[in-house]
Amino acid sequence: MGWMNRVSKSGSSLSFGKSLAACVLMLTFALGAAAFLASCPLASEYGLPAEKRDPRLLGFWTTDEDDNDLARMSVEPGPGESYRITDLDFDIEEWYEYEAMDALEYYEGPPALSYEGWIAKVGKRNYLVARVLEPEEEDIFQYHGIEFQPDGRLRLSQVMDGFRSDEQQVIVSAEALAAFFLKYQDTDGFFTKRPSLWERRSD
Repeated sequence: MGWMNRVSKSGSSLSFGKSLAACVLMLTFALGAAAFLASCPLASEYGLPAEKRDPRLLGFWTTDEDDNDLARMSVEPGPGESYRITDLDFDIEEWYEYEAMDALEYYEGPPALSYEGWIAKVGKRNYLVARVLEPEEEDIFQYHGIEFQPDGRLRLSQVMDGFRSDEQQVIVSAEALAAFFLKYQDTDGFFTKRPSLWERRSD
């Protein structure tokens, strides 16, 4: 399990769509589980400005993975308005085994132990912006639409890499990225068709 795809720093300087050479699909929120991804998530070197931290995101969360296993994450306060997001099912020994074989693109376990994340607002929509902290810190960001449901659950929807890829490739700043989001975020295909729903647990 693991809520984010591991992102490679190699290739284009923009780094859009550089998650796992083989595009191994996984995500937990920490954001989402393997079944959460239908395609590669959008990834870039540009963050979006942080909004005030929302205490509703703090706590211990679970979601069904492949309708069988349970994906688990904890969300704690981080520096400033950020969150520290921890994947509670991460197998560090397995990750390092794949790293030693230079075969992380084939690693089917969770992509990271912990993440730094924050909420950003574009127009009327809120996003969870996140980057990997451990095992290897990376300055590559992924983006997820975030909605708090009336019943207390959390709905997360990845922004997809393949959407308007020609326009993605000419984005050269956080401001341009925000403008791209504002232009298309209400368009079909911008978000994954398979959002994940998370439930807060007390245990």
